[in-house]
Amino acid sequence: MSDFSDIKPGDRVYAVTQNIRRYTEVCKVGRIWVECNHYGRFDKQTGRIDGGRYSSPGRVYRTEEEYLERIELETLIRRLRNLLTQIPNDGVTADDIRAAAKLLRIELPELKP
Repeated sequence: MSDFSDIKPGDRVYAVTQNIRRYTEVCKVGRIWVECNHYGRFDKQTGRIDGGRYSSPGRVYRTEEEYLERIELETLIRRLRNLLTQIPNDGVTADDIRAAAKLLRIELPELKP
């Protein structure tokens, strides 16, 4: 996730909404909100664009590359979840599953006998 703690007026960020993806310039930085010359403002902590009435039409990233990396990660996670339903029991051990979970930083609950 983007870190906007050091953002300042004049910086460029990559804004992504449902229909538009483009760079926009930061105009003003507050304690919570960052205002841009397009899209109004976004939350400094989450990058969520303020759509009013508890909605968010999009998100802001530091760069287009960061956005593309996020899309790739979400796509791979979705594909992995779909494939996990197809794991054959033959040849897969409990240690294999523990090793995969550790690699993915997933904490497995303890099994109770």
